[in-house]
Amino acid sequence: MKPVRAALKELARAGASGIGVVVKSPRCGLLTRGVGLADLRTGRKATGREHSRVASNTKAWTATVVLQLVGEGRLGLDDTVDHHLPGLIRSGPYDGRRITIRQLLQHASGLPDYLDAPFWDDELAHRWDHVAPLRTVKQALTLPRPRTSPSRTPTPTTTWPD
Repeated sequence: MKPVRAALKELARAGASGIGVVVKSPRCGLLTRGVGLADLRTGRKATGREHSRVASNTKAWTATVVLQLVGEGRLGLDDTVDHHLPGLIRSGPYDGRRITIRQLLQHASGLPDYLDAPFWDDELAHRWDHVAPLRTVKQALTLPRPRTSPSRTPTPTTTWPD
């Protein structure tokens, strides 16, 4: 945990506005720290116990874990969604038996973005809600297939499987 503590000290020296860090390690234990302010308006200091949205950062973390599992031989990039999550994606034009892990990682599965579901029309109203991942999958499966441009380039982030 020394590198984390050193990085936090450097961030404090640099005048970071507010950062919360929680590290859980089987070898090193638990570290919960904050630097700067959690609330600029009130001056409340960051402690590391704040709640925050990580949003799209999870894409990189998820891809990292998936590729580690591929490296360990526990998953294959050409495995289908249905192989690991039987029946999860079988609705209308969507079929997990034809969608691979590789396609998911490349955003090339042909699945729509769950954020296009009506529930998310007022995204700010739900920004702090906990929405279970299964609910987002179900929301996406109610949507029409994403549109593509004439070059078959997706709009905005999903492409079609060949």
